[in-house]
Amino acid sequence: MILMFRSHSKGVLARYCEKIDNRIGKTPLGKTLIEGLMQKGVIYTDNTMYYIEITRFGEVLGAKYDDIRSSEMNDKIKAFLMSLI
Repeated sequence: MILMFRSHSKGVLARYCEKIDNRIGKTPLGKTLIEGLMQKGVIYTDNTMYYIEITRFGEVLGAKYDDIRSSEMNDKIKAFLMSLI
């Protein structure tokens, strides 16, 4: 899901809510993932777009966007995903 985000205005990573909800949020697991990321403050919405809060992204997931792109999964990411189950 994180890889779907694109840079918008001044380097902010964002994606239209409709795009994320239709691809990811249509499954129970996807809905849980979106809700979990929002509860932890990793992503937030203005009801049009989802935005990544890059500071919280690093704090909660212990990773950078490039780590996600290279498919690196550290212990913090694993712990976050396990907390959703």
